[in-house]
Amino acid sequence: PFTRYEMSSDAAMKKLFAEGNPYKVDNAQRALAADSNATISFYATGKPGENWEDLCRGPHLPATGRIGAFKVTSVAGAYWHGDASKQQLQRNLVPRACDPVPNHKRSPLPPEARRPAWSAETAA
Repeated sequence: PFTRYEMSSDAAMKKLFAEGNPYKVDNAQRALAADSNATISFYATGKPGENWEDLCRGPHLPATGRIGAFKVTSVAGAYWHGDASKQQLQRNLVPRACDPVPNHKRSPLPPEARRPAWSAETAA
């Protein structure tokens, strides 16, 4: 099962800096800049401090067993904050586990919806 826990902003930032992940630090700093009373929460798969955990607003399903099989439908590159001078990250697109419309009943995306919003061809 997932376990959600919250930390004070000072404790959360200390934890995130210790982990050394600049993206998580940036996400938390942006949340606090938008709302100094923002809740900084983490989710663990099991007991916090003993199992895998991550910075996350949530909410989540109660347990991973409810997800079942899933299919990655698309993989794309994305620059941090949309800035091409920053590191490119990978984005994996997966339909929501609780999507009420089964994949086989969904209309396929038109070609223009599958095309990236920015490409070398459109920038010229």
